[in-house]
Amino acid sequence: MATEVVGGGAGAAACAGRWPRLFLKVESDAHAHKTELGLIEGPLTAAEVPAAYERLAAARAAAGAGDAPIVAQPAVPGVELALGAYLDPSFGPVVMVASGGIFTEILRDAQVAPAPVTEARAEAMIQRLRGAPLLRGARGRPPADVAAAARAVAALSRFIAEADGAYTAVDVNPLMVTADGAFAVDAVLYPAAERPAGEEVEVR
Repeated sequence: MATEVVGGGAGAAACAGRWPRLFLKVESDAHAHKTELGLIEGPLTAAEVPAAYERLAAARAAAGAGDAPIVAQPAVPGVELALGAYLDPSFGPVVMVASGGIFTEILRDAQVAPAPVTEARAEAMIQRLRGAPLLRGARGRPPADVAAAARAVAALSRFIAEADGAYTAVDVNPLMVTADGAFAVDAVLYPAAERPAGEEVEVR
């Protein structure tokens, strides 16, 4: 999915003129939880972009990321998932897929498996989510591309399994699953020295 660096409020407004809905976010690898820090806004309509840009610029300054660029990304209708992979002290590399995107911790609807997984196993994990019916099409929306989401899960599982300890966790949240693909709105890599604290989960 294309992204474009915006040079200011005018640049963000220009993107809004081309894309019916969009995300604005601060592009900074040093800030892992962008949603909690207010470093992502969207999806936004053109009318919402000016105020959202000002909020984002203020949040960027508050987070100490003043030099980080603000980028725009088109938003298309889809279903949000969250993906994760990490090295579990008991099970080794594992991969997780959850429904809800930024609401994952509230919904607590996740599937976890030892990594790596095949695309078929990844799709089965997705279909077992309580939120899976949303991916099949709901309230007149077209079905989402579950196969693309499964490819993303499988690829992430291979990455953590083959990282040889260089990275101990990866978060992709949200993964937007559309009618014809899937793309990450935000993703974070954790080097071995920066493993995030996490809850114990049941590996299935």
